[in-house]
Amino acid sequence: MCQDDFQEMLVKALEIEKNEDDDLKKILKEAGYLFVNKLVKAIKSIELAMDDLLQDDFEEVFSLISDLFNNSKKTPSERQIRKALKKRGFNKSFIDNISPLLTDSFNSIADEVAKELGSEFDWSLLSKQSKKEMEAWLKNLPKLMQLTTDDAVVKAIKEMIDGGAGIRDLERILSKMPEFSRYRARVTAITEGLSQYQSATYEAMMQSDAVYGFEWLHTPGYKEPRIAHQELHGTVIKKGEYFNVNGYLARYPLDPSLPAKERIQCHCRMEPTINPDYLKGA
Repeated sequence: MCQDDFQEMLVKALEIEKNEDDDLKKILKEAGYLFVNKLVKAIKSIELAMDDLLQDDFEEVFSLISDLFNNSKKTPSERQIRKALKKRGFNKSFIDNISPLLTDSFNSIADEVAKELGSEFDWSLLSKQSKKEMEAWLKNLPKLMQLTTDDAVVKAIKEMIDGGAGIRDLERILSKMPEFSRYRARVTAITEGLSQYQSATYEAMMQSDAVYGFEWLHTPGYKEPRIAHQELHGTVIKKGEYFNVNGYLARYPLDPSLPAKERIQCHCRMEPTINPDYLKGA
């Protein structure tokens, strides 16, 4: 590929990336999200870091599995493959490089929401339960992602062997897996970025005397909307209560307590219900 072709390809790639961000901004603005530019910028930072992490993970998985096959006299068992995969540093790299970005996003949005409500966000006022849940999720998320990758790799290797392919085909097979793709990086960044937005909004509202409840708002415009999320549109709960999301209890949309099927690609949000007495006082 000549330099001119490379430059043209790079420009097109950057344009696609810009269009993706512009589309996301449009979706979030139409849905009623606040601080959209700041939010999308945070999501992009998470996406880029996540993409680097997944590419590093791909290389490490390929190296570990290649070594396992090359040093084994017979085809490694699933147990041996999973044991080898545990040696990689995905979990630590996530905690070192992704978790701080998620925490920064939470703090930034919480401060902005508090300002909108005429108050200040104070991290020290978070309940022990909230802090514990946030810390637990930042530890569990990389474990869940790694387990998903492990399962997919084991399945791919089994299909490779059953199909008569050999270790020489491993790199090609792994490179096509969605578990190491930019798409996964982006979907994860959007899901977790919006989750931090919702969490920050919730915690800032919990600290505001002006707020006495929360209203769930469904975001329309998607091909396969979740019926349960649509039915929740306009539902109001008081502070300390939970939304019933398809049988699961949640404090807010994208609550980490929800299963993946209720979180991934969810763009719902919530708004505060303002205390009438506060409005009279204002």
